[in-house]
Amino acid sequence: MNWLNVTTEESRAAEDTVRLFSGERSTKDLDDLSGWSERQCQHSQCLYDTWRLLAEMDGLKDDQELLSLATKPRSWLGSNGIRNGLTAVAATVLLAVAVIFGTEWLNPVETQSNKVLRYVTQVGEQKTVDLPDGSAVTLNTSSVVLVDYSDTARRLVLDRGEAFFTVAKDAARPFTVELGSRSVTALGTAFNIYLLPEKFTLAVTEGVVSLHRKEETVSQTSPQLDANKDKPLTVKQPNQLRISAGTIAEYELESQQLTARYSDDIDNFQSWRSRIIRFDAEPLFKVVKELNRYSAKKILIEDDSVMNLPLYSTVHLDHMNEALGVFERALPIKVMHRFDRIVIVGNHKKK
Repeated sequence: MNWLNVTTEESRAAEDTVRLFSGERSTKDLDDLSGWSERQCQHSQCLYDTWRLLAEMDGLKDDQELLSLATKPRSWLGSNGIRNGLTAVAATVLLAVAVIFGTEWLNPVETQSNKVLRYVTQVGEQKTVDLPDGSAVTLNTSSVVLVDYSDTARRLVLDRGEAFFTVAKDAARPFTVELGSRSVTALGTAFNIYLLPEKFTLAVTEGVVSLHRKEETVSQTSPQLDANKDKPLTVKQPNQLRISAGTIAEYELESQQLTARYSDDIDNFQSWRSRIIRFDAEPLFKVVKELNRYSAKKILIEDDSVMNLPLYSTVHLDHMNEALGVFERALPIKVMHRFDRIVIVGNHKKK
């Protein structure tokens, strides 16, 4: 690509690529890029050249997915010429973007099949879905929930991520969220669930829920879980339990162990709905791990000496760069903004 004589197509390819890496891209941006690259072969070729250039830049030369894309021979365009070449280039470019950013933009955000609805959010996106019965589900970043309503039940599956559920009362149709082998059934309530591969965390903000095995029927006489704020309560392989407002319960999926405590600050578990996250003496590596849930441009700590620095901060997710600047002023660290990532190292000259 000759940057001294840049064509309109080359400029568009460069601008779109920069926007994709900036973390500011939207679903519309991705759709527009897909359509633009498919309309004419020179558009796809410009994207090909742009990604090849990126593969040679510092910090990206070791990215195997990107390198694989950029080093394919010209014969990759296919024996049938432009028509097949266009399809191959467009598909591979779009796949590379999806792999690198972990987005779901190749899938529909909302689908309906046999009355099962699927709702998806991308990295950094949040969405509130109003359900037919008056209930609502708010999805946090990079989350997937399935909704299956019938005449006798309201069944949801949290497939990935985090969601806040506000449940309308309907005694004839239980509202149940499935989480693998366990389920949470609402008894007229509001609650938050954050699902990870190894565990899930349930925070009940209003009313009562029942935590039970997926195949169990909810019992109105199941025992109440009495957690306190001074000492966490641990239960191994728990039977069906009723969990009331103010309780935070963490369930380890492999060991089937439940750890619960009462919290006076239960609302902190839904502050993300206002796009705010609070950290109270959290080690820096945990802060970065949480922020990376919301950022397409990943934050990396490249200095072991600063991993456990404690941080007190309130971060507005729409102003993450400003927050990183606050971190830099509050801690002996240096924040460096690279093209494809943000790097944190120690600033040992800072007192």
